[in-house]
Amino acid sequence: MDVLNLEATWTYDVNSSQLEISFEQKQASGFYFNVPVEIELIESGGKGKKLIKVDMNSKYKIFKIPLDKKPAAMLPDPRSVLLAKFEMREG
Repeated sequence: MDVLNLEATWTYDVNSSQLEISFEQKQASGFYFNVPVEIELIESGGKGKKLIKVDMNSKYKIFKIPLDKKPAAMLPDPRSVLLAKFEMREG
C-alpha cells in the first residue's frame, strides 16, 4: 500500500500579499493521490491561525492564496486525518 508523500515549498510575496505553495507527490510507486489537504497557517507569536484546504490531484501543483501577512509557520494536516508523510519548507 502506498502512503501519500508530499513535499512542499512556500514563499510569501509582500507586494501582492500572496502565499504561494508548490507541492510535489513523491510516492515511489508512481501512483498519485487525488486528495484534499488541510494546512494551518500560524501568525507570528501564535496569535492567530487560519485553516486552508487545497485539492492535491496531480504530481505537481501550485496554489496561490491571498494573505495579509507572511505566516510564521505552516502545519500540514493539523487534524492528522491523512496517512501521509509531509515535508514543508520555506523556499
